[in-house]
Amino acid sequence: MRKFFILLTFILISSFIFSEEILLEDSGKFGIYLKNIKVGWEKFDISIATGGGKISTESQYKIIEGGKNISVSLKSSLYFDGKLQPVTYTIISSSSDLSGSISVSFKPKLGIVNYNIPGIHKKEDGVILPERVVVVDQNVFSHLILPIFYKELFLKDKGKFVNVFVPQLALDGVGKIRVTYSDKEKIFYQNGKVRVKKYILLSKESEILVYIDGFNRILKIVDSKKRAEIIREE
Repeated sequence: MRKFFILLTFILISSFIFSEEILLEDSGKFGIYLKNIKVGWEKFDISIATGGGKISTESQYKIIEGGKNISVSLKSSLYFDGKLQPVTYTIISSSSDLSGSISVSFKPKLGIVNYNIPGIHKKEDGVILPERVVVVDQNVFSHLILPIFYKELFLKDKGKFVNVFVPQLALDGVGKIRVTYSDKEKIFYQNGKVRVKKYILLSKESEILVYIDGFNRILKIVDSKKRAEIIREE
């Protein structure tokens, strides 16, 4: 009888553990193009499940500042719950001019931003957030999957606007993105045409087109205002 109860308990625990549904597992590499010139790349690892998930990235790119070419390296890690609500976020930046990091811990309607940047005396900010919000770092392209997933999973016919938080902008980083599913279309990708889903992400500052394949993997991102294209290479 004791063995029976042990076995039953094991089955119940196992059922609970493995009941989590995987919504997206994706890893790869984007090429970053500005005015048709490759300026960098982003490697990413995305895991989204009903119990929570994580997006980790590593990227390198070049920018021109003050007439100088500057190489920038970034590493980021975002954890979120089953409703895509952020739990913690960290980004580490290093370049020839400046290195530092920003970390954010999230509580209901509050983001606590900690700075570790030389020359900045302010070490912490408290940011009031909407009840529901997703993190979209303006330098991490794989984060754009989050407002799309949030719209499809939790908004449906309730609306198209998704609350977002851009961590490095701190107090000015809270805003909205209008997420619209445009249509299915074919785009040139690698050696041929691929049928994709097209989403339009519209904010006050930009209009970004995101092209996703049938496995919900981002293949291409276009920001025509900045003349930037992010193209999946792996």
